[in-house]
Amino acid sequence: MISGEMKSVTQEFRGVTKGGRAIFGEVTSRLTPLTEGGQGIVAIVRDVTERKEAERALLESEQRFRAIIENAQDAITLISAEGTVLYESPAVERITGYKPGSLKGKSIRDLIHPDDMPAVERNIARIISMPGHVEPMTLRVRRSDGSWRWLEGSGKNSLHDPQIRAIVCTHRDITKRKWAEEALRESEQRFRGIFENANDMIIYLDGTGAVADVNSRGEEMFGYTREEMLGKRFVEFPFLEPHAMWEMIDRFGKVILSKSGSLIAFEAQRRDGSRIYLEASSRPVQFDGGSVGLLAIVRDISERKRAEEELQKAYDEMEQRVEERTAQLVKTNEEMQTEIAERKRIESALRESEERYRLVAENSGAFISVTTLDGIYIYVSPSHRRLGYDPSGMIGTAGMDIVHPDDKERNWPRVRSISVCRRSTTSASLLLTPSGARTPGLFLLC
Repeated sequence: MISGEMKSVTQEFRGVTKGGRAIFGEVTSRLTPLTEGGQGIVAIVRDVTERKEAERALLESEQRFRAIIENAQDAITLISAEGTVLYESPAVERITGYKPGSLKGKSIRDLIHPDDMPAVERNIARIISMPGHVEPMTLRVRRSDGSWRWLEGSGKNSLHDPQIRAIVCTHRDITKRKWAEEALRESEQRFRGIFENANDMIIYLDGTGAVADVNSRGEEMFGYTREEMLGKRFVEFPFLEPHAMWEMIDRFGKVILSKSGSLIAFEAQRRDGSRIYLEASSRPVQFDGGSVGLLAIVRDISERKRAEEELQKAYDEMEQRVEERTAQLVKTNEEMQTEIAERKRIESALRESEERYRLVAENSGAFISVTTLDGIYIYVSPSHRRLGYDPSGMIGTAGMDIVHPDDKERNWPRVRSISVCRRSTTSASLLLTPSGARTPGLFLLC
């Protein structure tokens, strides 16, 4: 209803044309004074069907665009020319851990790794200088938990677009790929380090027998530079005599066909004409593109070969010495057997002699004893019982204890002289019984 001061009111409505087509209409009404007095209403009606359809299409487009943005795997961020975050899509939370909207108003400098910031600033400067330009970028962003994630994406200058007025950045998380690339790069560096610093020659041959790669040890071993060997067929180098070369090529071909390894030893010639002994272990390998080639690890065994020859020579000499020594041992053994037989004969005779002397001592009426050089009894004949002594009890005692003290001092020097001069002597002495009685005796000292 229109009332009060003169003003206009606009309303929209839906209608149907005479032909039955649905349309959108817009009517603008306002009060107006009448010439005959009083007020009337002026209404202006317009067909706004095209505008409404355009608005509906735009709304549907915006809804589709928003659905795409909110469900996209890639994150979308709008930033100002100064680097302030204006908008971030829901995918940002999955990548960075920040809730949607929590980054709005923050500077990208607070999120991007300091080492990557100079390159990002250069990228943004190029984007700003070229409206519509798309600039690829790779950078690290700090997550809400403090960890860093690698992102790959691009930035587009849409500052001139009145509907956007921002730099549109799309990015995806490539952290796992970066880790894999870094692991691969480290693995390749380790392999290259092992390849170049190996003590053995490592050579790759492609399916045609051409040198695909060779390490520095190969240069040292044969005297050719890597540049001279790369791309050339193995047969082009005079490493081997022609017949040996073709035998080697035939063996390599069998390795590739059988898909199994092989180990061979051979003599080769260096560039300077010197000869070396080598041992090669080979196996088939597959190159990029599916072609099959050969990997060979070649070891210089010249020193080992010389050592083996010297060892064989030493072995032969040792065998000769063993034979000579064996003959000598046989002779010595025969001599020892003869000596042993003679010794047994002498020992048997000595036992018989000792037995005879023992029988004499055991049955003699003389007092017979054997002492050490210090005069200690080691044998006392049974005849000492007549003096009242136990022969077994006298063993280990001083031999001069049964001699009268006056005669002991006189006879002891004679006993000592026997051990020095090795001569026999006699001496008359008084012998003492255990009761102290005296018995005359004659000593035969020998």
